Parts: sequence; structure tokens; C-alpha cells
Amino acid sequence: MNRRSFVRNAAGAAALLSVAPSVLLTGCTVDITGLINDVITAGERILRVAEPNAPWLGQLIAALNALTGAELTWKSGGAVQVIEEALATVQDVLAVIPLTAQYSGLIDVLVAGIDAVLEAFSAQKKPGVAASPTMMAHAAVQNPHRGRVALRKPGLLQSHSQAFRAQFKSTAQAAGLPQAAF
Repeated sequence: MNRRSFVRNAAGAAALLSVAPSVLLTGCTVDITGLINDVITAGERILRVAEPNAPWLGQLIAALNALTGAELTWKSGGAVQVIEEALATVQDVLAVIPLTAQYSGLIDVLVAGIDAVLEAFSAQKKPGVAASPTMMAHAAVQNPHRGRVALRKPGLLQSHSQAFRAQFKSTAQAAGLPQAAF
């Protein structure tokens, strides 16, 4: 190693070490807004590959539209409860989709993503804050897609949102539905 390459490598290492704390902590926090947007996009991608006459199709479209509206309300200072209930409604609709559907694996990943958003919200709540009655009613709905897939942990330089999109894409490709990937 000559002197020039040593200095260049040392400068690169110093630059990396100066940003290392922020780079290493990237995967520790959940960007809730990003993950909510990914959940909405994943739902829309499932609509692309669903049977056009599926009985739950209209309900899923309505639930995704309500989630989009709830996100806008929440971003502008509305209560978290509104978006939690919208996420739970999407999960309720997804519960009726058969496990035998070709896109069932995508539903599994989507349900896990919704659970991740709900967990992130509950982690931010103050101790002693109870769930709303509507959330309790949604929790009573048995979703056969829940728990079938664990979301992958984000890599070193990857956000939770990026990990979710990568998992959704690989699941879509494995199911032979590349048009569902994003």
C-alpha cells in the first residue's frame, strides 16, 4: 500500500466513522408514515391481481380509501385512534380472503405490515391509555392470515419500509405475480 492509497482509505474510514452512529441506528426506529403508505400501496397491488368478481373487492377498496383519509387526518393533527381503526378495518376485510388464493402470501405479508404499524403506534402511547372499544371489536375478528409470516428485520442500511417492500416483492415473485411487486 502506498502513501496515497493509505491517506485515501484513512479519509474514507474517518468519514464513515463520523456518520456511523446515525447509519447504525437507521433500522431501530419505525417510520410509521412510510410503513402506512407501504400498506396502502400493498393493498392496491393486491387489487391488481385479485379476481375482478371477488366478493370482498369493494370492501377492500373502501377500506383502503378510508385508510388514506385517516392518514391525512392523522398527519394534520388528528387522533391516532382514527388511523388505528382504519388499519384494523383493512385487516378485517383481509380476514375473509381465502388462504388458497394465489395471492394469499401477499395478504400474509400485508397483515404482518399492518400489525407492525399498530405495534409502532402502541409503543408510542403513554402507559395507562386503553384501546378504544372499536379497536377491541376489531381485535375479536379472527384473521387466518395473522401470524403466518414474520416481517423481516431491516438490514444495516435498510429502513423498516424498505424491508417490507423487499419482502412483499419477493413474495409476489415467488407466487408468480410480478405485477403485484413494488
